[in-house]
Amino acid sequence: MKHRNSIFTCILTILISLIALSVPLSAQKDFVDGFVPLFNGKDLSGWVEPEGEHTWKVLDGGVLDYSAKGGNLATEKEYDDYILQFDWRFKETKGDFYNAFVYNPDGTKVLDEKGEPKKVPIKNADSGVYVRGAPTSQVNLWCWPCGSGQLWAYQNSADPELVRGALPMVNADNPVGEWNQMQITMKGESIHIVLNGKVVIDTRIPGQPAKGAIVLQHHGGYNEKTRKWSPASAMMQFRNVRIKELDLPECCSSCADWKPLITENLDGMLFKFKKDAKDNEGVLTENKGVFTVKDGMLLCTGEVAGTMYTEKVYKDYILEAELAFDRPEGLTNWQDFKGNSGILAHMVFDKPGIKHWPRSIEVQGYNRQMARILPIPRDLDCPYESDLELIHSVRKPIGQFNKYRVEATGNKLTVHLNGVLISTVTGGESTKGHIGFQSEGVPTRWRNIRIMEK
Repeated sequence: MKHRNSIFTCILTILISLIALSVPLSAQKDFVDGFVPLFNGKDLSGWVEPEGEHTWKVLDGGVLDYSAKGGNLATEKEYDDYILQFDWRFKETKGDFYNAFVYNPDGTKVLDEKGEPKKVPIKNADSGVYVRGAPTSQVNLWCWPCGSGQLWAYQNSADPELVRGALPMVNADNPVGEWNQMQITMKGESIHIVLNGKVVIDTRIPGQPAKGAIVLQHHGGYNEKTRKWSPASAMMQFRNVRIKELDLPECCSSCADWKPLITENLDGMLFKFKKDAKDNEGVLTENKGVFTVKDGMLLCTGEVAGTMYTEKVYKDYILEAELAFDRPEGLTNWQDFKGNSGILAHMVFDKPGIKHWPRSIEVQGYNRQMARILPIPRDLDCPYESDLELIHSVRKPIGQFNKYRVEATGNKLTVHLNGVLISTVTGGESTKGHIGFQSEGVPTRWRNIRIMEK
């Protein structure tokens, strides 16, 4: 009898393994981290195919292939706020050389000796993604010198900010034939694009619909009469296309329940600083200019490690604040900048913390781990999850403001960074306390600090 049970267990294990193997690993992960497949890797279910003959087809291995004939491919469903991830590559370039514009760092076109926009001949393949359904919401995929990600509709805007924002910060494209990874985050008018691990676009796209289909663009093609290819044809492939819809609750910015947390004179604020470099236990309770307010902005010198915190205890609330670091001269790799700060939620003093840091739930302001949860002390009962990979794709470069939204309800807490959910606390001992802002060695700027109590 034991032998039969062993055989049955073995067969059952094999069957379960075969079922698991029948589902692609990428799909198994999708439903764990909140992403769902937008392209199933088998057919064009969920997509609206162009009318008539076209070359959109699915290849073995879950690759969506296109050879510039037929038209755009659009999702059946419309989306508003989301994170879209996908791999793409150009199979090859076709046709003669294509004359591409060259851009200045501010997004304007470089002019030649005649005062005309300068163009350079390139071998080009061309496509794009419409992030809100309309061609005016196009994110370019191409071989131009400026790189992929450019927002074509805004390159000639009368607003210099939009012109500059439409130009990729860096050309992060891999060579033709190699795969690229792109992530596009849409939140309201904000668009944030990461290409091959580098932020290329971080701006806004005003005037676009609030929602729309996601469209993979047709471009170029083969001319039967001339028997020539257009020099900017969409010889494209896509794979691993998946999406996470964002459900951040909204509240009108003029809502009467929002109140400023910080006053010009720092009324209602208390302080706790490390006494000196050698004394880890001693504390000071005087501000002495570490925190000040100027032109509505909270400034911190960072010279003394410690915390400015509210005299009032808060329980259930939504806190919003924007944090920026001063950009050091000569900084080349902003992603490795070690600037640090943070927000301390549910601060209490009746139990031990860590030296001069009070017992609390820290919402990290550390550049590399923005919006990550860090319990103080580490054995604080605080079950949490933080998406570290997502942090790197949504945080903004040094010198720019990153927006935090901390929502506390009982012993649950959520943290959004630039509109994207990064961390959650799902229980534990912390339910209320003071709210603090950290001073940790570098100058910081905070603005638009406001709170809504529930």
